[in-house]
Amino acid sequence: MDSDECALILSSIMHDIGKIEQRYVVNKNHSDLGADFIKNNVYKIDPQIKKRVIDLILYHHRNADKVELSENDKYLLRLLQTADRKSAAHDRNDIDPNIEKEVKLEKISDLIDLEENRHKISKTYYDLKTLDNYEDRSKNFGYKEIYNIMKSDIGKIDFNFNVSNTYQIFNALNSILYKNTIFVPSAFYYSDPNISLYHHMKLTAALAMSQYRYDKSVKLGKTDVNDQFILLMCSISGIQDYIFRHFKSEAADDKGTKRLKGRSFMIKLFTDSIQSYIIQKLNLYRINIVWEKSDGFLLLLNNGPNINEELGNIRRDIDIGLIEKRRGITSNISWVTANLDDFNSIEEGIDFSDKENNSPDNFAVKMQELYDKLDLRKRNKLSELFQDQSFDHEKKFGSSIKNMCESCGFDVVYAKEKCIGCLEEEYIGSNLYRSDSISVQLKKHGNININREEYILFQYGNLDIEYHFIGMDEEKTSNEVIKINEFTSSSQNYRFIFQAKHVPLNNGSIISLNNLFQDDSKHKMLGIIKADVDNMGTLIAAGFKRMTISRLASLSFEFEYFFSIKLDEIAGNFYGSIKRNIDGAKSDYAKKHGDTTNIYIVYSGGDDVSAIGEINDITMFIKNFHEGFEKYFHNGYITISCGLSISQPKFPIRRGIINAEKNLDLAKQEPNKNSIHYIDTMGWKTFIELSEFGNRLSEKINEKKLSKGFPYFLNGLGNHFNRKIIKGTVISSNINSKNSVLIPDPLVNYYIKRNYRKNNAQDIMERDSLISEILADNDEKWKYMNFLSSYVVINLRNNIYKNGE
Repeated sequence: MDSDECALILSSIMHDIGKIEQRYVVNKNHSDLGADFIKNNVYKIDPQIKKRVIDLILYHHRNADKVELSENDKYLLRLLQTADRKSAAHDRNDIDPNIEKEVKLEKISDLIDLEENRHKISKTYYDLKTLDNYEDRSKNFGYKEIYNIMKSDIGKIDFNFNVSNTYQIFNALNSILYKNTIFVPSAFYYSDPNISLYHHMKLTAALAMSQYRYDKSVKLGKTDVNDQFILLMCSISGIQDYIFRHFKSEAADDKGTKRLKGRSFMIKLFTDSIQSYIIQKLNLYRINIVWEKSDGFLLLLNNGPNINEELGNIRRDIDIGLIEKRRGITSNISWVTANLDDFNSIEEGIDFSDKENNSPDNFAVKMQELYDKLDLRKRNKLSELFQDQSFDHEKKFGSSIKNMCESCGFDVVYAKEKCIGCLEEEYIGSNLYRSDSISVQLKKHGNININREEYILFQYGNLDIEYHFIGMDEEKTSNEVIKINEFTSSSQNYRFIFQAKHVPLNNGSIISLNNLFQDDSKHKMLGIIKADVDNMGTLIAAGFKRMTISRLASLSFEFEYFFSIKLDEIAGNFYGSIKRNIDGAKSDYAKKHGDTTNIYIVYSGGDDVSAIGEINDITMFIKNFHEGFEKYFHNGYITISCGLSISQPKFPIRRGIINAEKNLDLAKQEPNKNSIHYIDTMGWKTFIELSEFGNRLSEKINEKKLSKGFPYFLNGLGNHFNRKIIKGTVISSNINSKNSVLIPDPLVNYYIKRNYRKNNAQDIMERDSLISEILADNDEKWKYMNFLSSYVVINLRNNIYKNGE
């Protein structure tokens, strides 16, 4: 254990902790309050380390040459101050207010701006709450409440460092700070409050620790490299093929739905296991993670002797481990070196109120270099391994398998006519919606003494990484605990992850796709959607006037939060009143279809989502999903496109997702993207307006005011109306006229007035209103009549409006 490093990390990750109390205690500066916080709330710690941490926090805004510290601690103080300045451009120079201020954290996505001098948008702010209470509308927090929770949480940590518990202590501390300060702004006086206190403090600690380790290797004469830092990125490939390619028919395998959901979460575990292996091999901590999502992460670490060789060996271990896992998943890992100048900062003396400051955007340039290297790695993935003559030939190219698992076609049967991979996926699918806790254990590779039907195992190099679902009563005795969408634990070594995991449930059990379509409807169809944020690379590369590492981390959090917590909320609640009657009892719909909405979130990354369900459910879901997306990301530059495919329930899901992806590509071909392809390609506004109009037409037909042939009549008119005008084309009102562009007005008038069932004056008013709405001075309905008419037919075939459903 390095006591200098422990003192530096502790002081760095809590250097601004006093800002919480300072915002409701007038005429106190945050450095003094931060030092007092450590003095009064950190109990179980070596007294000498505690004294050093207090001093470093107390003096972190003072000139290191003018404070009474040992030369060694002055050096640590300078590391902290430099890291503080580089972590968030404004924060090192922001000042303490002399008034009580309940300032809130602004969404960093509000800053995205791809144009010069565009109009200002209205800003949105997070409530001053802790992460575990954020979605509870009944909670009304503030700085004082957050401070008291922080005191209680920090007081429970045992900070008595030894060789074996350093990771555990920093893991627990990182989780507590994440939970309590992610929605607290770091600075606000000169700067807009758009960087969270958590991201600023965590990345300050990562930078300080990395600089310390680099300097230490230089002092020992172990390295002469100039760049102090490494930025390492990992991206997972093969996700879609893995999730959908070998999904066996429900008719032949009643656990296929659980495996489908299990594979979705398995992507998260692939990423987590790779991340954990790198952290363990390099003796890093969770504070070194700049951002993470389901399919990748970014790490900040120190440069040092033989680092390229070391990272190359780690990458090789991971590549071999993934091949031996036999699920078709590969990782792409690349890194670049960086120095202090690559982390943007506004130096002291610059006018912080000048929003037009044009200091160089070095960090954005460095990130682009990393993305370019990662892209090259993806194009040449596994090339080094396959050229390695020492790597076993059968592991490279596979061998014939006599007893093949029929459920996936990937591996040999292990038990119950399934391979180990399928059993792991079924285990996940059976437990993911029941448990929010997973134990993690890392140990040296040896004899495997676990029930392979109840554990998930990854093997990289000489390390085994085991995951196992547990109950709350088992958390205290677990080596390390991961909480899923939950943010507190009784464990002394815990962390949490975000994961969209909604599935339809009935009486606490998952509803399989097979059961979902086993009813009296002969026309039910499966809907599959694939949605993806538009221009994500551009948003990151050019969205900010100046990119900093803290801004990148904050933006990544916003996307990860939406595509997990918010996505589950949307998928679970969009039916609204049809799931419950006014008195709260189950509606007829809920009694027939289950306790939750019939949407399967199959996969959700940090900026995309795939979902499956009955077509009308999917249509309703995608409308509400887009509404929620626009409400959350409302600045106009962050948009999303979607592809939706329709098929029969027995149609292979892999082919359905391929069709959805093709439709997504069609949507993204629109000039500004921000579109959906569902039968036709259109903007979101058009899609919502037409589908709502289609719902009204469906109601009229179900009320027998119009015949079921009406949408087919509209479809015929639309086909004529949308013909291309070429030489010889005539304008006609005769539907039988060949080579003509049709004027629909007289035909619509005639058809509806002749066929609309009317019993009273109110019916006549409804009829005339319907005619006016169809023939309104708006070509959108006729341009997309193929979609509108098809949408109505699908509604009718699925009887969505029958009997009030």
